[in-house]
Amino acid sequence: MKKILIAAGGTGGHIKPALSIAKYLQTKGYEILYIGNKSSMEENLVQEAGLNFRSINVQKLYRYFTLKHLMFPFKLAKSIYDSCRIIKEFKPDVFLGTGGFVMGPVAIASIIKKIPIFLQEQNSFPGITTRIIGKFSLKIFLGNENAKKYLRSNNTKFTGNPVNEEILKSVEEIDFAQYGLKEDSFKVFLFGGSQGSLALNKIFISIIDQLLERNIEIIWQTGKYSFVEFHSKMEGKKGVYLFDFTSEMDKIYNSVNLSIARAGAISIAELETKKIPTIFIP
Repeated sequence: MKKILIAAGGTGGHIKPALSIAKYLQTKGYEILYIGNKSSMEENLVQEAGLNFRSINVQKLYRYFTLKHLMFPFKLAKSIYDSCRIIKEFKPDVFLGTGGFVMGPVAIASIIKKIPIFLQEQNSFPGITTRIIGKFSLKIFLGNENAKKYLRSNNTKFTGNPVNEEILKSVEEIDFAQYGLKEDSFKVFLFGGSQGSLALNKIFISIIDQLLERNIEIIWQTGKYSFVEFHSKMEGKKGVYLFDFTSEMDKIYNSVNLSIARAGAISIAELETKKIPTIFIP
């Protein structure tokens, strides 16, 4: 049995492909350990998926001035040390990263411990962590061929983005009554990725009443930062199901007629695979 160490986090766009790959590797007999940030989205999703999880405390590098930057070098050093300690205990054969700032210290620890590194990059423009760690990786699997020009071309391979096999195989729909929706209505799914999109939410709310008048019902993922604001505005309105994040994405995909979505790489892959007519708003 080979042991695979995986790290990714911050957004669903990084976590989802990591989970899809991890669950597939498990079916092939690999032992998986996932490292992520403490009390994070990845911790919740990984544990929900039944995978082994170890936490470290990583601080991202903010793109604006903040006093938190003063703590960054110390937290980075501590997270690298903790990752080295986990590697010593787990003894992985391979490290796999799918992006996000939490991947950085685990990848650096893998370099220190001479663990072979593989990356999966979903987007056309790789994040800074992938661009740096990519120089030390044996192979970077690309979801978009345009990313190749930002990375060492001799260690990239275009594979497309991984989609969770459970989403592919799922045919079950949501419980419409539980969601407060009718079975026979035309349903639009609005979502802005795991973080939500404030701009998209603000635009969409202005046409809600017009859609409802036409017997069009709404399933709306606001993201956690906008949920309270928009939930209060929709309170008492029939034909709208509002949530911040869900683990029933497969059932929602099977229940809607049209999607309006941000053009996130994994969202595109999932919607394309499920053949859902979609209006993408980058």
